[in-house]
Amino acid sequence: MSFCQKEKTSILAVVLKADHYIGTGHLMRVKALLPKLMLQGLIPYLITDSFDNRLASLAGEYAQIIKCSIYDVADKVNDLHPKITLFDHYFLQEETEKRIISPVAVIDDLKRRHACDLLTDANFSRKNDDYLNLVPKKCKLLTGTRYSLIRPEFLNIIRVKRKKKTILINYGGADPAHACVKVVNSVLASGLHQIFNFIVLAGAANSDLEKLQALCAASPSLKLITSTTKVGELFSKCDMAMGAYGGMFKERLCAGLPTINTAIADNQQGCVMMSTRLGVGEDLLLQELEDPLKVKKALLNLNKNRELYACNGKKMISGEGINLVTAAISELL
Repeated sequence: MSFCQKEKTSILAVVLKADHYIGTGHLMRVKALLPKLMLQGLIPYLITDSFDNRLASLAGEYAQIIKCSIYDVADKVNDLHPKITLFDHYFLQEETEKRIISPVAVIDDLKRRHACDLLTDANFSRKNDDYLNLVPKKCKLLTGTRYSLIRPEFLNIIRVKRKKKTILINYGGADPAHACVKVVNSVLASGLHQIFNFIVLAGAANSDLEKLQALCAASPSLKLITSTTKVGELFSKCDMAMGAYGGMFKERLCAGLPTINTAIADNQQGCVMMSTRLGVGEDLLLQELEDPLKVKKALLNLNKNRELYACNGKKMISGEGINLVTAAISELL
């Protein structure tokens, strides 16, 4: 596309990274917003300092994926002359945002300093006052779980009742903590595969795919899925889950999928034992996933209380976040 063509186009510049280290959380979080933003005539371009090519199927909305050094991000964004720029990047903040020529919207959950026109942080108990003196006075703040970016596919899920319950095992697109392998080993060692069926969802960036394939081949109760664009449909086939306090945590709550949750990354450590405190599921520490007895006890407790946990989770997360955030972004155009 020539410069003149770009100038006539309403470009949305998206800045994020998605790789084996950071996972797919940022990619999927922005993906939830893109359909409504594109309906307003915005054409998204992805500017990234790190992107795993195996995730290209999850980035089909972008007119172009522009890879560059993290130090060149601002220049690459400005070269596009975007109508608006959206950041969802844990390693960039105020210094880079100040250099952007367009209005800047930010998705964050780390309570950091930003130079932006709009910021949304959907953390539990997050309040606008948390960003006092961290953003410009003119910045519009959208904080709290009301602004959770839950895609429509996770709303009003109808679950078919089964005699033998099905458990979803998923720890994000990359799973750098190797949690899937830990859990599957514990499932086999504890005999849980004789009580439940298991679906293991391991993303394309998961480095343990070969190990998981071998482990899942050990029992017909274990099924491995390496890629799906219909996660909501997959949720409808499952009764419970084991997963991380990442992007899918709130999706599972909204879908009424009770879960044994585990903090697997540094930015999730503040969530430790949150499921137990909120009454929406069970909790295990990362090292406890390797203990077959603890995994079995937690899963049996989850099964016993699953209806209560599902009901409590649905009450906590609504599906209005996408509409509220896209409306606020539209005001910047």
